[in-house]
Amino acid sequence: MDDGFEVIPDRVSAVAQSYDDHEETPLALAFKVDGASAVDTGDPSLDGEIHSALQGFTNGLKQFSENLAHDSIALDKTAQGYLTADMDVGAWLDQIGTSLNGAAGDQTVSNFGIGDRINPS
Repeated sequence: MDDGFEVIPDRVSAVAQSYDDHEETPLALAFKVDGASAVDTGDPSLDGEIHSALQGFTNGLKQFSENLAHDSIALDKTAQGYLTADMDVGAWLDQIGTSLNGAAGDQTVSNFGIGDRINPS
């Protein structure tokens, strides 16, 4: 049984980039839908209902666009955090290996992350 999980930072970054690439799409649609709010059916109460519904939909699209931008940044930071942690642990393992082997100083031996140690190419 495998109790762990694997995060592939490149894939997390790819999702972040996809969100970033598409963040303008809902916003563009919101502006197009907002243009339809000037509808005139001849019934002022119906026009008010349509305007209110379109305003709610437009606001939702704008919020969705903002959330895509926010999530894109957060995912990118997460991917970078995994890469940094991986390299930090790799450097610590190098220091332990160096001290166990009796080498002088704390110089890096391999410059590998955890994944490179577990699955060397």
